[in-house]
Amino acid sequence: MSEDIISSEIIDEVVRIREHLHMHPELGFEEVETAKLVAEKLKSLGLEVQTGIAKTGVVGLLRGGKGNGKTILVRADMDALPLQEMNEVPYKSKVDGVMHACGHDAHVAIALGVAEALAKIKDQIKGNVKFVFQPAEEGPGGAKPMVNEGVLENPKVDASVALHVAGDFEEGVIAIRKGKFTASADEFHVVLKSPGGHGSAPHMTKDLVTIGTLLTQALNLIVSREVDPLDSAVITVGRFQAGTRHNIIGDTALIDGTIRALDPKTRDYLFERVKTTIETFANLYNIEFENDMIRGYPVGINDDGLTDLIIEAAKETVGKDKVDDSIPPIMGAEDFFEFGANGKIPAAMFWVGVKNEKKGYTFGNHSSRFDLGPKSLEAGVKVMTKVVLKFLESE
Repeated sequence: MSEDIISSEIIDEVVRIREHLHMHPELGFEEVETAKLVAEKLKSLGLEVQTGIAKTGVVGLLRGGKGNGKTILVRADMDALPLQEMNEVPYKSKVDGVMHACGHDAHVAIALGVAEALAKIKDQIKGNVKFVFQPAEEGPGGAKPMVNEGVLENPKVDASVALHVAGDFEEGVIAIRKGKFTASADEFHVVLKSPGGHGSAPHMTKDLVTIGTLLTQALNLIVSREVDPLDSAVITVGRFQAGTRHNIIGDTALIDGTIRALDPKTRDYLFERVKTTIETFANLYNIEFENDMIRGYPVGINDDGLTDLIIEAAKETVGKDKVDDSIPPIMGAEDFFEFGANGKIPAAMFWVGVKNEKKGYTFGNHSSRFDLGPKSLEAGVKVMTKVVLKFLESE
């Protein structure tokens, strides 16, 4: 039934919306015009619409006409990245230094296409579809604030699904795996402090460059020496900033980094080990320090049953040869899994491939040349629509 209701007119509208959003990108928690477009479109389709959730978030509720049933949440993130677009296309970003380089414009357009398709047959649907348009996925994270404001209730959500376009896979390919899908992402922001001095007399002060270097090396040893090699994890120092001149020993050093893991227990262990390692070094060298540690996105774990349903829907929609269900997990993070309520609600995400060398779609996500075409948008609409219908029809 899903293929029958997705007309060429719907796909054309999805393409138009995506290109419009691409030209007018907005950063996290600033998606004012994007949210306005989403709300107006949902209202025109007859959905119940809430706006202003977690600042700029939008929720559209489609109530099926066949009475009470299950409720499935479909999430689309709306924010762009602080990046200057290098593509020369008619729909190039018109906002200097801001670009949809991760495909969130496509996610919004696809979700609106799914909503339009399902609105045509809502009298035949038993249950509800809750379309959640989320701000700030690229950081600091808009999913958790939306959950805290009640998007998983009224009606209570029984499952959460999302898709993400990906430059790693060929155009139209649906890629997914059961279990561990994306990594957690926590942060540490350290300031080391000590009275500075002259470069000729390091014994008269504390050399924070040396101490910071040793601390960075110690942090890098945690994963390689304390985590099972078969348990993927990463600690990366992304910024080390100290000193102002060749002959001055500075009085501060800034060290920022990320902690990532594919297992919740490993995540907790690393978080505490980073914290204690920083404290130990500060005490060892008798220096003052500040350490701001932030618990970020959770480990993304795809529910087995929901993943099976997505695989089945994808095979029925795009064909078995376009479905890859054995991909490895990634160390990238996604706050979509907040909509799984810490494992209490089945949640699953899948990738939609956009790579097409003939058309020039060869750059990965977060590249200033990232782009995609109509075929991937069409695949996303068709598969997600099928997923929703199969879930609501299942016992």
